[in-house]
Amino acid sequence: MTTARHAREPRPVEWGEYAAAVHRWELITGRPAPHPTQPGRHGRPVLAPPFVEWLMGLPPGWVTAAHLDLPRTAQLRALGNGVMPHNSPSRPVRRWVRAVFAHRTTHSALVRNPGRPPYGYTTMTVAGTRSRWTPEPRRSLVVQDIFYWRAVTGLSIEDIAARLDVDHYRYPPPGTDTAWSPDAVAAILTTVQYTGYQATGTRDENGDLRPAERWVLSAQPTHRALVTPALFWAAQNPATSVRATRDDGSTP
Repeated sequence: MTTARHAREPRPVEWGEYAAAVHRWELITGRPAPHPTQPGRHGRPVLAPPFVEWLMGLPPGWVTAAHLDLPRTAQLRALGNGVMPHNSPSRPVRRWVRAVFAHRTTHSALVRNPGRPPYGYTTMTVAGTRSRWTPEPRRSLVVQDIFYWRAVTGLSIEDIAARLDVDHYRYPPPGTDTAWSPDAVAAILTTVQYTGYQATGTRDENGDLRPAERWVLSAQPTHRALVTPALFWAAQNPATSVRATRDDGSTP
């Protein structure tokens, strides 16, 4: 009975010294880490193929989909003999390693010099000389509302800006702006730092979001996150977001 209950409701994973690396990979892939183990035939925990699939950066169900009807051993064999997409010739290993596993010096620079905080954060001085971002009580809630409206309810950027403009006391515009613009909403939705990590190289010369493998992230979170990595990525593509969808394709 105990094994069956744990199979349905696995305990939260304590990643220990690997927590920072796991959370950063969650940010890069846009998916939370699956549970690393599953009950084996004798009730003991064994390595879970979906976790290996996630570690390799493969799409969910690449070898673990139910319709493939592969036993666990065959799934692990297929994954072990496969190639990580990010190690393929189309994505050189060196570039990926630079993006995912930032050098210590880069991390130190990002922590020491976080720069001007985005909307929703304010700067707090810690340890005498070092500054750190901390959520600003009212504006941080606005950021969370914006991501929720975009990712979960599917509002357009224009509709979000219009909704924010209804009540400037509850939704104060950024900086010295007197109104919310779609550009301001879009800038918030594409700010990676809301996930708690410092980052550089996230935007190209036109201000657009670059592919995730070109980012340089801090080795671990540097400030309190306002949104989860999953919500951040859902907001980038609401068509495949966490919204519920009916059989006819409409949304509630």
